[in-house]
Amino acid sequence: MADPVSGIITIVTVSLAIIQQTVKFIQEANVIDESTKRLLVKLKDLHKQIREVESLCKHAGSQEDEPSRFVCEDLKRCNDRLDQVRTTVEALALRSSGTFMQKATLKIRSERSKKEIEDAITDIKDLIVLIHNSIICWTYRTVTIIARRPSEAPPSYETNQTKQYEIPVNKS
Repeated sequence: MADPVSGIITIVTVSLAIIQQTVKFIQEANVIDESTKRLLVKLKDLHKQIREVESLCKHAGSQEDEPSRFVCEDLKRCNDRLDQVRTTVEALALRSSGTFMQKATLKIRSERSKKEIEDAITDIKDLIVLIHNSIICWTYRTVTIIARRPSEAPPSYETNQTKQYEIPVNKS
């Protein structure tokens, strides 16, 4: 008698777990459109930030110093990584998700791409930190070069006004 009861309890427990997972999947499938849109917005924000750095460092490639090369290389890597992930996210965003079946398909595809997208965003953020550090080094180097240059101000000569304040010294 105990075996049939434990079998029924096992079946009910497994069925409840399946139902819970199904409900969770349905809820996630219903919000997949918003998740994809948020991801697309995040990528667009990263793209804007990269463009801003590029515009600030427009002439970085024309110089031959180390920091400017680092900035250019990191910007190129950042753009390449952004292009890779953008195609994946845009493909997800362009998929039709009107019916539940389309949403479920989109959910499954986005779950497959989720790790790749998250890794790409992390890589891009890390590259932005590298770019920031390179710009700090570049700025520091430029400031130290400017500080070491001789002054461009004309040399000052002693005038009559400064002589009148000299204290006479007795030479006795």
